[in-house]
Amino acid sequence: MVAEYSVAEGYDIASFNTEESISNDRFIEVKSFNGQPYFFWSRNEIDIARIKKHDYYLYLVDRLKINDIDYIPTIIQNPHSEVLMKEEVWDQRIEKIRFSLK
Repeated sequence: MVAEYSVAEGYDIASFNTEESISNDRFIEVKSFNGQPYFFWSRNEIDIARIKKHDYYLYLVDRLKINDIDYIPTIIQNPHSEVLMKEEVWDQRIEKIRFSLK
């Protein structure tokens, strides 16, 4: 659980793809929602997803179903490509803009 000691890593969990993995090769960002899937993605999370590509996973957890015995979250490998670059599948809306004095 990387998120317990650092929020700057761009992911919540450093894990392993297989039992044979000798170093962390699955980096998981967890987002939760109610009902229809949606999430907010920070600039840092987007950058890390772009860098880590197929080693980066987005786990979308529906809070309304999480206690269902057969519930499985939506898992998206390489979300930089599969979410950010798929505007025909995912609506994108800017919620915040950062301004700084020049």
